[in-house]
Amino acid sequence: MDILILSGHYPPDLGFANHTYFLSQALSSLPGVTVTVLVSGYLPKSATYYDKKVRVIMIKSANSGIKGLFTYNSSALRFLRKLLQKHQFDIIHSLHMYGYPAGIMKILRKSFVFVAKANSTWKGEARALSWYRTNSLIHNWKNDFFYKEYIVASFFEKWLFNKADEIISVSNEVKGEIVSEYKISPSKINTIYNGAPTEIIKADSNKINSDCDVTKILSVGRLVPRKGVEDLIISVYNLNKKGSNLSLDIIGEGYIKHDLVQLTKQLKMEGKIHFHGKLFSNQVNDFLNNATLAVVPSIYEPCSLFGLESLSHGCPLISSNVGGLSEILTDDHNVVFYRSGKVNDLTVKIQYLIKNTKLRQKMCEFGKRTIQEEFNWNETAKNTVALFEKILTKR
Repeated sequence: MDILILSGHYPPDLGFANHTYFLSQALSSLPGVTVTVLVSGYLPKSATYYDKKVRVIMIKSANSGIKGLFTYNSSALRFLRKLLQKHQFDIIHSLHMYGYPAGIMKILRKSFVFVAKANSTWKGEARALSWYRTNSLIHNWKNDFFYKEYIVASFFEKWLFNKADEIISVSNEVKGEIVSEYKISPSKINTIYNGAPTEIIKADSNKINSDCDVTKILSVGRLVPRKGVEDLIISVYNLNKKGSNLSLDIIGEGYIKHDLVQLTKQLKMEGKIHFHGKLFSNQVNDFLNNATLAVVPSIYEPCSLFGLESLSHGCPLISSNVGGLSEILTDDHNVVFYRSGKVNDLTVKIQYLIKNTKLRQKMCEFGKRTIQEEFNWNETAKNTVALFEKILTKR
């Protein structure tokens, strides 16, 4: 099976690039599967190299945001037209919003199977941003701009999903959004959850020892409204005000970072809350190894990669009760859930988990087992190829 993956991001990029990397590597490790990825390269011209078994083609594109999305899709369309004249792929698989070239090629009657992956929906992003604008202490003019942008983007997203032969959603929540918002048949949509690397790191004493001087909390993700980092900052502030000794490490960049830094200063928490910007995966791993617990405080989160990676490191996890994690994890077993957007509930759950040493120990072990046995990239790749084979058999 010859697979072409369309994605704007690949290492040394961060964040979504890890999704592209781990999925492509896991797919290429399966018998009879070859993988090519077409990614943004920020280069004056295209370049090709091999990353283990994966052929990586880098094309010129802007590096981020809507501009990056537009320039990638336009460059990829030109490149794909030439590529398909020389090589026939069995499957073209687009990640998130990078599938427009494949959709246009389908209009031109090119013979391949096009499978689009929905890591979220623009309608879901817009709903989360609308909630945030109403409930947040932070008022950033860009929120109104991005809300309108998301609504416009949703029309293109609907077109893309209609052109795809099949759709993979990363959670049943996202599948439901596609059905309700875009009137796509549920039979066309297949839920395959994200995974995490299977490298298991032994839980250190800092995660399970109740006598540590400082409770270290870690949050990793883009600093945008739907990630809910504001709620986590306020919870840490509330607990420290009551006598707890908590520190919070925040890894990531985004357009509300300045607002979050200002909020931290207003709360006089600069010595307890630290912003580290974007870090490479090995640096994030170091933070996970030393964290007492990880928190996914999102308002909207289809299937958190950081949450799953926390489990693989044996780091106890607190998550809002939304998206894929709420579908695949079990409360007080491999996660502690709180009600999304409810700061008081998040505060209570952090305090609950800090005080419950035995539960943290249990979560360390069950979390690692969850990744080893069920939600790792190898399983994601096997499920993906099984779907591809089913589609090809029908043709």
